[in-house]
Amino acid sequence: MADGTMAEDVPPLWETARRAWSVYAPPATSSSGHASHQPPPSNGDLLAAASACVPGCLRDRAQLRLREAAHASSKSLELRFDGAFTAVIDFEWAGSAWAPSRVALGPSHEPMPFGASQPCALLVFADLSARAGAILVGLDVLPPPRRLRPLVLWLSSLHNVFESACCACGEVFPPEATTATQ
Repeated sequence: MADGTMAEDVPPLWETARRAWSVYAPPATSSSGHASHQPPPSNGDLLAAASACVPGCLRDRAQLRLREAAHASSKSLELRFDGAFTAVIDFEWAGSAWAPSRVALGPSHEPMPFGASQPCALLVFADLSARAGAILVGLDVLPPPRRLRPLVLWLSSLHNVFESACCACGEVFPPEATTATQ
C-alpha cells in the first residue's frame, strides 16, 4: 500500500465500522453484563427534547403537545404552525430512547384524529408526508436519541410553506391550496 502498511494490517471495512459504532454508541449494560433496557422517560422529557429542537426564531410560532398513544411503548407528538401545517410524529421506545417511527402532515386547522396514520385529504400534504417518511428512513442510520433533531428541524423549515416563493419555479402556494382536495 502507498502508506507503507500491509494489506493484512488493515481490518475489513465492516470491522472498522463495528469498532467505530461501539465507541460512538456503547450499549448500556447491567451489573450482570447483559444489555439493559431502561424504562421510557416521562412525557415531559420527550416534549422538552422536541421543544429544544425547534429553531429559536420559530419557538414562539411552534405549538407542541403530546397526544394520547395507544400503547405505553409509544408516544405521539403534535407540532403545529398556524397557517402552515400540523405534523403528528409517532415515537416507539427503542430500548434506550424514543425514536420517531411515523409522521404525517395536514392543514393546521385539522384535528388529525388518527394521528400519524391520518390519511392525507390534500395532495400538498400527501407529498409533504411522503417526503417526511423518506427523511425518517434516512434517519435510521443514526442512533435513536439523535433522530428527533433533524426531523423537527426539517419540519420547522416548512413553517412558511404557504408564504415563500419556491426557489425552483418562483411560485407561492396560494392560500386555497390548503383547502383543495385531491
